[in-house]
Amino acid sequence: MKQTDMKTYSGLFLDDRYPKEMERCIKIFQSFFTQNPITPTKADFKARWKLNNGYKHIIISNCLSNCCNHECRYNGSGATKEEICQQFGLLKGIETGVFIHSACPELLAGLPTPRPAVEGPINGKVFAADGTDYTELFNLGAQKVLQLAFWVGASEFIGKTGSPSCGAEIYDGSFTGKKVPGYGVTAALLLASGLKVKSL
Repeated sequence: MKQTDMKTYSGLFLDDRYPKEMERCIKIFQSFFTQNPITPTKADFKARWKLNNGYKHIIISNCLSNCCNHECRYNGSGATKEEICQQFGLLKGIETGVFIHSACPELLAGLPTPRPAVEGPINGKVFAADGTDYTELFNLGAQKVLQLAFWVGASEFIGKTGSPSCGAEIYDGSFTGKKVPGYGVTAALLLASGLKVKSL
């Protein structure tokens, strides 16, 4: 690999003591800008974490932070957790060794705010009360967050409980407010990729 290729990604704090891992990760990074992005595996994430220079990276649901001053939940509200907001910022990350990043899978998939309430996944499907199937869009959003997690080297994800995207607990599809054990689409994908996942 050319040295210039590595320098392209120097802003990601990549640790060049691991050239084999760096080469694999850069190949995956580059694929994200093509029509056929590589889906990172658990092994790929382990390689990525080696390049973090000792820093820890966490992704949280954007609704828990409102970091972009945009209430992004389906009904146009937020679920801001002040203790999370206080951890944002480059200088705070350098000081503590922990960098916080936020994302909303549903917005990344192109859904608007507000948008119809959906529940699931139930039997692999995410749907609205009128039966409209949103599974494809939720899968797209999950893939976008997976790419972000790999890009920044995140090892942990904190989602909004009950969310069909981010929750580590979900609604049962009856639209009666009943929750059941399970993971939202994004939370499940990140968990399967080796990240620690929890919800608030």
